[in-house]
Amino acid sequence: MESKLRFTLISLLMMLCGTAFAGWQKTETLTVGDVVIMAGETQSATKELTAVTTSGTTIGTATDYTGTPAGTYPLTIVAGSTEGSIAFKTTADTYLSWSSGNSLTTAESVADASSWTVAYSNGFTVTNVGTTARILQYNASSPRFACYGNSNQTKLTFWKQVEDSSVATPTFTPNGGTFVGTTSVEIACETEGATIYYSMNGADPVAGSSPQYGRALPITETTTVKAIAVKGDDQSAVASATFTRIPSYSSFTAMSSLANNDLFAYTGKAWVVAKPTDKYVYLYNPDERDFALIYDQTGEKSVAAEVGKYITPGWTGKVSIYRNLFELVPDNALTVTDDPAQPVNYPEVAIGNAVTNQVITLKNITSYSVDGKNISVYLNGEDKELLEASGVKTYNQFSIEIAEAEAGKTYEIIGAIGRNNDQIQFWPIEIKEQVAETPEPEPSFYIVGSMTDWMIDPNYKMTLNEALVEQGIKEFSLTTTLTADTEFKAVSSTDGSTIKSWFPEGMDNNYVISEDGEYTIYFRPNADGGDDWHYNVLYVSKEVEPIYIETDLTAQFNSLATTQWTGSSGQVGWAAPTVTTNSGLNVAAWERYNGSCDWTGEIMSSSVTGLTPGTYKIELYGAAAFTF
Repeated sequence: MESKLRFTLISLLMMLCGTAFAGWQKTETLTVGDVVIMAGETQSATKELTAVTTSGTTIGTATDYTGTPAGTYPLTIVAGSTEGSIAFKTTADTYLSWSSGNSLTTAESVADASSWTVAYSNGFTVTNVGTTARILQYNASSPRFACYGNSNQTKLTFWKQVEDSSVATPTFTPNGGTFVGTTSVEIACETEGATIYYSMNGADPVAGSSPQYGRALPITETTTVKAIAVKGDDQSAVASATFTRIPSYSSFTAMSSLANNDLFAYTGKAWVVAKPTDKYVYLYNPDERDFALIYDQTGEKSVAAEVGKYITPGWTGKVSIYRNLFELVPDNALTVTDDPAQPVNYPEVAIGNAVTNQVITLKNITSYSVDGKNISVYLNGEDKELLEASGVKTYNQFSIEIAEAEAGKTYEIIGAIGRNNDQIQFWPIEIKEQVAETPEPEPSFYIVGSMTDWMIDPNYKMTLNEALVEQGIKEFSLTTTLTADTEFKAVSSTDGSTIKSWFPEGMDNNYVISEDGEYTIYFRPNADGGDDWHYNVLYVSKEVEPIYIETDLTAQFNSLATTQWTGSSGQVGWAAPTVTTNSGLNVAAWERYNGSCDWTGEIMSSSVTGLTPGTYKIELYGAAAFTF
């Protein structure tokens, strides 16, 4: 009550002295003499500092506001204890201060513990002079204002007291915020007949010399827009809004250089491979073969992230680096694509070869012991902790229930690679008895797609091309009739009904048929098809009805008798005539010739052996017109 009364008296004195208090305006600078309100703003809530408790846990009380703060706890900026620092003076003539731990309290005088350095970049970083390990921040999950030993909480926002004017302060639509790609902003003023001047370089606009606003301003990069409104000799307060462009990434590896609290938009593939709790979601990008961890503190934004599904691209968030663990924190609720969930297999990887946030399987575990959250894992009966040599600690991060290991049994552990500062850790997700592996039957391969409702149909089973086996090439093929816009992939199955693997793996990489027709689909499960194959695994050839034409080539061969030659194998050949084609004529084969043919347009003489003058049937694809 006392502080509210004091602030009311201050406002009254300002009015009596000719300076009327108009309200609060968001600011990006703090100057000695400014009267400000401290706030914390997230997408879900806006809170202002309304009190500092001085008994029990000393923290700053956070109270909701809508639009602009109520301003019940104003702070005056005064000089701090060191050059360049400031202090926050309350209406009770005390100063915001740090004392110990995460505390925020007040002090009777300006000292190092009650002095702060400030820096602005998408919010204020306010660091205590007395200990650089403490940063004054807003904790959205508590919520509260307190001093933390890292920068994982929300940066502060400050609203500055502004004087009254007969000209309304301009407004922005939208009023700042983040954007992906490009955006635009409109500026308006409620004062009829006022002229708006603006700047986009961070400087305050100047009436008469700054650009005059006329239409929406396009914004392509992070920009602070400021505006004033002028009517006659009266000028409004400066309005300011910052638009922060969020960079886009299609791979997790490219995001690894981001710093704590950096914003991002993710446009790549994100396959949910594990979800040990509502808070932790492990992702894999099959195109880039990299990994990531989503951390959702409430578990409300990742509800749809079902194991085996793909997250819809285009989600945004910020980076959280907690104890050196790289995490992605989404802004909003995640959605998943309509693609069916795909089975997830966790690779058996040597612990020293795994990377952070990868989910792997450890096998042949003969024993393990539990001591609180710490776990010791033993391999092949050795009296030695499995991960000890690699410097990796096994820790029950997800608080799973762990039954006591039974003598004589062998176990496998599925878990994620995490870290705690400089300590690499293995976090078990599931511990289960390892079943003796039986040789899996050789899989069969099928084409599944929109024509089979993405289910296995025995009519679309592929056959092995035996002729290539001797060359060490494993290739399957299927000839079938397909309609335009049909989408499909190859799959493997060991029982003829359950899909084991997809080729290519992932989403948005189906093969799409462009027109109706009969097609031969070639498939190589070892992905050795080459660059002209779809993801190196599929090659599709449309079957075309050949055109047969008979012609007498006797005269042509008689005229070329001088070019008769003998090949290395003793075969006698004749130089072939030149076939002049149009409309993409493709000469595919000559009858009376048993060798291979691979001719297009001009028939190569080196490919023709054993020909004798006479009448030949020519098999053509494409246009039928040709001349000799």
